[in-house]
Amino acid sequence: MQENGFIKDKYEFISGPPIFMMDNNIINEPNQVELFVKDLNKYGILIKDLVNYPLKEKERNISLNIAYYLSDDIELSEKIIQNGQINIIKISKITRINTEHLRKWRKYITAYWLILSNDKYKLIQDYIKIQMTSKIPERKKYKKNNNNIKYYTGIIIKKLMNKNVFIITASGEFKKVKLNYEAKLGQVSQGKKKINKKIYKLPLSILVLILIIYGVNIYNTYVKINSIVVIKTTSNIKLHVNAYDRVIYTYSPTQKGQMLLQSIDSENKATDDVIFQVMDYGTKNKMISNDVDVNITVTGQPLKYGNLKKSSKFAIENKISVIINNCGVEQKLLKQDNTKEDETKKEETK
Repeated sequence: MQENGFIKDKYEFISGPPIFMMDNNIINEPNQVELFVKDLNKYGILIKDLVNYPLKEKERNISLNIAYYLSDDIELSEKIIQNGQINIIKISKITRINTEHLRKWRKYITAYWLILSNDKYKLIQDYIKIQMTSKIPERKKYKKNNNNIKYYTGIIIKKLMNKNVFIITASGEFKKVKLNYEAKLGQVSQGKKKINKKIYKLPLSILVLILIIYGVNIYNTYVKINSIVVIKTTSNIKLHVNAYDRVIYTYSPTQKGQMLLQSIDSENKATDDVIFQVMDYGTKNKMISNDVDVNITVTGQPLKYGNLKKSSKFAIENKISVIINNCGVEQKLLKQDNTKEDETKKEETK
């Protein structure tokens, strides 16, 4: 075990403007990055995990110091090799860092530990820019604005399709970039950053889910029967009406009634429009006469007052007596309207 205690800010990655550099030694050592990727896989780490779940600068620096501590401790390093993973609980006791943070940083700690503890990654070690905190002059460092960065420079550690590559930068970041040229594995290259689609997947999924739920609710409300309207002519006509006052289904037990329904356009029409069409067809085809009352019965939810303006006007103009039983409330449209007309005439005479 180490004699000195853990210091979480002893070392830092040096942040600075990306310098595009081509190192022939790195270009000629693709095996080094291939071994690094294979070693990461042994510890259950994929490069895309490091790319898709990046750490903030402060978190990376603490992870770097933990990796340094582990690489300097032979006993702890051997335990990692034997168990295939770092001991989160033990490291938490040594560093006094919450286990939740260590679990979040585990893959970065392991990646940095692999680089620092293996001489076979000497070229990667030389490329990464690390310095003791006390040696950084006045701690003045170039701060990157991640929102404005368009390009990243780093060692290509994995090649993907369409000139997309994974790189490790000099400041210990793992990025996915797109190149404008062909490059070799292990080469220091510069490319445009690729936006992590996972950032948008969760909110987009939530939005889609909300829209689906909203759409399903609207659909269920639309197809649900809210009221049943039965128009009694020489043939009974039954209308199923939804909460939006739209006729979603029509039925008649007789052949004449079925012919009537086939002749009118009732689908998704307002109840008033369909009743008007039924009365119009019925009058023209002797299914409704002035001598017999037309009874309309509503069950379920009552129709809203004043919703049958078009039907009422037709009944008045054609002197058809229409009696409506609106869920127990009975009214005679023609009689009511005639009474209003009589009252108007009396007032005019006076």
